[in-house]
Amino acid sequence: TEDAEASPPWLLGLAGLLILIPSGSAAWLAMAVLAAFSQWPPVARLLALGLATAELFATVGLNIGKAFIRPTEAHMASSVLKLAGLSPHVFGNAIELYDRFTIVAAGCSGVGGAVFAGLAVAASVWWRAPETKPRLLIPLIGLTMLGAFSIKIFRIALMAVNAEFYEFAHAQNGAFIADLLSALVVITFASLAERSTQ
Repeated sequence: TEDAEASPPWLLGLAGLLILIPSGSAAWLAMAVLAAFSQWPPVARLLALGLATAELFATVGLNIGKAFIRPTEAHMASSVLKLAGLSPHVFGNAIELYDRFTIVAAGCSGVGGAVFAGLAVAASVWWRAPETKPRLLIPLIGLTMLGAFSIKIFRIALMAVNAEFYEFAHAQNGAFIADLLSALVVITFASLAERSTQ
């Protein structure tokens, strides 16, 4: 019944308190709680849960896994440089090339962006074609995440080459180009999914 599906008052009160706490993680957790027990359409509920989960991962999960994630990304960027014929060395999350050290800091990680790119393609496909089967969508989400992550790794590698490349790739222009390329990846895979359902 409609009453049975409604969110219990205590749950709404708990979510409200979480939103009032000055913590981004608490607010996103509250959004996940509201989405899980709301009367929204299933697609909207899934997207809200996905957004809350992605934001929690980006704000909490990445920080927890930084000891593994950042050095791994440094090694991946180093591999790109080696393919270009350069000879970098990696020390933890630092890439040494010639007399320069490039640090893979929290904001440099491509994992968070990859998660949001995957969520973006899922949102686009489910919103426009909710009948899309998971067996089609899940591989496209994976490919989108891989594409967005690869763009970020290439950007880190570019920053490690020299001071000029660092200034270009690290500045707003470099961030804009990386975001634009990631958006193109999302649009490409969302379009592929939409065409396959027609």
